[in-house]
Amino acid sequence: MSLAVQQELEALKQKLRGPPAHYEGVREEEKVLCAEIGERSAIYTRRTQDLKDTVASFLEALTCAREDMNGKLKELAVEIDSLPKGGGHEAS
Repeated sequence: MSLAVQQELEALKQKLRGPPAHYEGVREEEKVLCAEIGERSAIYTRRTQDLKDTVASFLEALTCAREDMNGKLKELAVEIDSLPKGGGHEAS
């Protein structure tokens, strides 16, 4: 929870400790503040889920790239193993 929201909640708590005449206004402010907190919470939840999805996608792409690279390395190893085994370099 942000500092500003915490300060607003604390201010509302102080008003609630005051005379009963302020209670109705405080209750309305509290409802508005709770709605704002709920809205912000939903936004943060959505952003967190989006970030989680992005990271999962990125990791999946990295895994696929690694598997592809491993496959290419195996193919290259097979090609290298199939090269003639000579002691020296051939003259060109």
